[in-house]
Amino acid sequence: MGWLYPYHTHTRKDLIKDLIKPEEGTNGKWETLRHCVRGSILWTRNRYTNKTTGEVSYHVVCHIMSKHGTWGYKSISYDAHPYYYHCPKSYLEGLDPQDGYAADWCSKVHEYWASRRKAA
Repeated sequence: MGWLYPYHTHTRKDLIKDLIKPEEGTNGKWETLRHCVRGSILWTRNRYTNKTTGEVSYHVVCHIMSKHGTWGYKSISYDAHPYYYHCPKSYLEGLDPQDGYAADWCSKVHEYWASRRKAA
């Protein structure tokens, strides 16, 4: 996916507000449960509820933010392995990374925070 530059995100605060708002579609509902900003990265922990089945799943998304005239972003889900690992460990609770990119990314997040503890 490429970069998106919404016409109405004139400030970084506008962009963050837009990215964390709840969204509801025909099949389900997305809600941001937690969010934090680390440099140019907005981390979100989201809950998706399927309207048909009632099934709930949790997701972590890395939103890379940048300003080129207006504020824009590129979103990368944890299961696509964003190459950033400073996501809060608490955001990983309830994820189900059985294998592949998601499991590898979660282990890299744990390694990142373990190395920070050792350095301190």
